[in-house]
Amino acid sequence: MKLIFFSALLFLPIIIFSASLEASVQNKQKLAEVYFHYSNAEYDEAIEKIKQLKKRPAAFGMASYWEGKVYSKTQEYEKANTSFKNALRRKTKTEDLLYLYGQSLYASQNLKMARKAFLTSAIKRKFKRGPSYYYSGIISELLEENKRAKKYYKKILRIKSDADKLKKPALFQIANLNYSRILRTKNDKKKREIVKESILPLFEKARDYNKEEPLTAKIVRRIKEIKMKHKIGLPGKMTNGRPIPKKAFSGSISVGGKSDTNILSVSNDDSSLEPGSFTEISTGLKYQFNARKTYSFIPGLGVSAKQHLKSDNPSIYQNDNLSIDPTFAFIWEQTAFNRMSKAMVDLEYNHTLQDPNSAKQLVYYSKHLLISLGYDFQPFLTGATTLKFKFKKKEAYSSSLDSNTMTISLNQNFKMGKTSNLALTLNADFNVHKESPSSDTDEYKLTLSPSFSNKLFWNLSLSPSYSLTVINNVFNSIKGIESSHDPSLTITKSWGKLSANINYAYTKKVSNDESSSYTKHIMGLGLTYGL
Repeated sequence: MKLIFFSALLFLPIIIFSASLEASVQNKQKLAEVYFHYSNAEYDEAIEKIKQLKKRPAAFGMASYWEGKVYSKTQEYEKANTSFKNALRRKTKTEDLLYLYGQSLYASQNLKMARKAFLTSAIKRKFKRGPSYYYSGIISELLEENKRAKKYYKKILRIKSDADKLKKPALFQIANLNYSRILRTKNDKKKREIVKESILPLFEKARDYNKEEPLTAKIVRRIKEIKMKHKIGLPGKMTNGRPIPKKAFSGSISVGGKSDTNILSVSNDDSSLEPGSFTEISTGLKYQFNARKTYSFIPGLGVSAKQHLKSDNPSIYQNDNLSIDPTFAFIWEQTAFNRMSKAMVDLEYNHTLQDPNSAKQLVYYSKHLLISLGYDFQPFLTGATTLKFKFKKKEAYSSSLDSNTMTISLNQNFKMGKTSNLALTLNADFNVHKESPSSDTDEYKLTLSPSFSNKLFWNLSLSPSYSLTVINNVFNSIKGIESSHDPSLTITKSWGKLSANINYAYTKKVSNDESSSYTKHIMGLGLTYGL
């Protein structure tokens, strides 16, 4: 009898171990089935398996964990909260338990308990520290505990990595919290100074951190809203910082005279070569309407007249003319590359009267409509870049002069130290004449125009320029490819709204057709008065 008793004692641990091992294997199989149904969104089936698993004490904690995950997926957050709580009581060892519990509590508006769960996940479990602190900050804001919220956002900034990309949102939230505190300041002037000196730099810091993130656009809009609300940096400026003209109306009137050594632009060996002089008068008027400090609408009108002094040569005085040019410009102020930019649409109509029949009477000569689309921006530190596409449709008294012109224009400014700039302009004009293909040309023009902010002696300003033009006469092999060199110099003296200028221009045109090659010198004097 004693032998049987001792034998039972000997084999009892083995029997218990075997039963425990069998139960553990069965639990793992059930958990695998739960995971399978969960992964395939078969939540009802998963719950049935979990209920069976919860009947086994050893698996109750893990079963409760999975039950909470399933109920979170089905948005039954109160049930999920109970399940996660049971898993915690059984000290279930899964690193994301507290984080998931916090999410479920947050979704069910149990905010304080949710914050406690997130903080425990971040501090003790070291699991998803960034998102846990961010949730804690958001919850604290909802509870109107802004100091605590700011503390949790700052903890995100102290984390070395930014794998969850939450440092930029944290910086943005910190800026918003500081701004909301400053809004309670009663003195508007003091409030504006604080916003300018302390708050905007916080938003700019958030904007400049990882600029490629989508949140950047929202922060930029927020900065603009704050600036507009407190009128910071905007008086007299568009939203991107571009100065607004002090007067909406602007204009000028100019008069002048020029002397041309080759008034008809003929070959130097041509017997008809002779000098000539002419007078010019022109005026330009425009009015700028601004909308929301973002859009500008600028109607304008230009009128110019030219009359040659020598009246006994029909080939000369037939070029007397009068031009009327109504215009309309639309500008959309923007920012690009964190600098001022603008999109431009320009419309110009021209109506010209001339004396094509040498009758000493101005009659209709031509008209044209010009449409221009442009964009001005600064992708490089060297200076602004302007790109324009233009189309001009011209009609004349003789259909042989009718033409269409497509133009591509690129202007690049270069800063040459503190007191000088260089403007480089490239133009490509493609002229097509409907009835005169022999007049079709492809014209390429390079212009260099340096400018100097420092005045010369007597406060004179100097404006030199040089243009190189290459003309391809597409269907005229006699002329072939022509070139023109055009240096010029203008010296201006100003007295308030009145300015006087003296200018000189030289032209040398080279053509395969000798009769089309010529040189000329032009001297001029002018006065301009700003209206």
